[in-house]
Amino acid sequence: MLERANDLTRGSTLRADVCIVGAGAAGITLARELAGGRHSVVVLESGAFDFSEATQDLYAGTNSGLPYDVFGSRLRFFGGSTNHWAGQCRPFDQADFEERAWVPNSGWPFGRKELLPYYERAQDMCDLGPFEYDAEFWLDRMKDVDALLDTNTVRTALYQIGPATHFGTKYRKSVVDAKNVNLVLGANVVNVRVDGKRVAGVDVKTLEGNDFLVDAKLVVLALGGIENARLMLASRAQRPAGLGNEHDLVGRYFMDHSLVAFGRLLLSEAAPVPALYYFVGVPMKKAGFPDLKNLATRYVFGQFILTSQATRDAEIPNFAAMLSGLRTGQDTPGITGADIAALVGDIEGRTGLERPTLEMTTITGETRKGSDHFELQVNMEPTPNPDSRITLTAELDPLGVPRVDLRWAFHPNDYASMERGAAILAREFGRRGLGRVHLQPAETLPVKYGNHHMGTTRAHRRATQGVVDANCEVHDVVNLYVAGSSVFPAGGFSNPTLTIVALALRLAERVDKVLS
Repeated sequence: MLERANDLTRGSTLRADVCIVGAGAAGITLARELAGGRHSVVVLESGAFDFSEATQDLYAGTNSGLPYDVFGSRLRFFGGSTNHWAGQCRPFDQADFEERAWVPNSGWPFGRKELLPYYERAQDMCDLGPFEYDAEFWLDRMKDVDALLDTNTVRTALYQIGPATHFGTKYRKSVVDAKNVNLVLGANVVNVRVDGKRVAGVDVKTLEGNDFLVDAKLVVLALGGIENARLMLASRAQRPAGLGNEHDLVGRYFMDHSLVAFGRLLLSEAAPVPALYYFVGVPMKKAGFPDLKNLATRYVFGQFILTSQATRDAEIPNFAAMLSGLRTGQDTPGITGADIAALVGDIEGRTGLERPTLEMTTITGETRKGSDHFELQVNMEPTPNPDSRITLTAELDPLGVPRVDLRWAFHPNDYASMERGAAILAREFGRRGLGRVHLQPAETLPVKYGNHHMGTTRAHRRATQGVVDANCEVHDVVNLYVAGSSVFPAGGFSNPTLTIVALALRLAERVDKVLS
């Protein structure tokens, strides 16, 4: 069923078993899973089916950290940020879930194995190919496509790029037509009500001046990595510090995937054609076997990663790098062959995070005329940093909710980690005679970001270190759950959407079990 918030009686109360706040990738996945079931569901979406400037303006905020577009990095209408994503997906690695002594604040409250069955289902929801992310699976089936670098230290991480499915378009009918689901558009939640230790419901306002309540046995916040924290901090009616914030954790550990162009790569004549690693990679249809359906608009794309042993030895987070900025027929100063070891020192086996020496040294070596010259961009796992955070400001939006300030900050170790990982990758290119790499100090370079808002309501077994538990339930509020990437305690380097959907599928099972 579909309703407009302005059409509801002012001061009235809707009642449901489940109230889902937000209809992006996580909220729509939850609603779709619960559709047709035995529990009544209300889905509250701030926007409509189309973009509205007035609704989008509710996202306006300030920035006091690294440069970041708080306003335009997300969309506030049905479908959320799936209305402008690129369709690039990859599950998180095993190491991303592990607590690593050399990565402060790392570790999920469960391992990758827990998410595997949900990843496979999320694969289908995101309109991807088969759940295969082993590079060898695809390379064995593709003619004239080779791994550019494959050693004991550097491997290829494979991404899949689908048609960037708009969840709000593809799954609208399944939500609206479900008899047990009531989708309310134009409904802005301004407060989460609690009764002692238990969630009671939410307070809703519209931009046109209407207001009403929703009472629910269970509430799920699915507003995204910034707004989940904002609403919890702003819900101060019963708790001055906000919900789930007894230990000053809500809003902290904000993460995004940063891209830093740390060097330039000049390929040698011995290097394979790097088609897999550039632009969108290669079409899945090149795999050439008949049982794969609808793969004409789907691609596989490669990045260079350090093996888990290499990151362990170098004591850095999970590390990846991608090619960009292709130029042809140009030479570049670089680092090659055995000179790498002399330039950066003996990286293997070193401990600590001291910075390698990265003087810009030109070394004579053979290069082919008309060779391919790329930028190499670091795409490294961010170290969870409690000083990178969302806070509320004194300015109120038109609904009376405090606007946010984002202070995105790297962990003090991150720049040194980028440079150590880059040096290892550069040496592997040189050792194998595949090309020369010209490194630059990371701290001097501009930082791009992926618009992947993670970590502000992080999951942890202990309430003193996380906002939600392993089931994504807020530690100190019974039956208040949080969905989406704000619960990520660590962010890996893979794009988050596939993991967001997998977690939402898992949470839907939990919701059904709790209410039953």
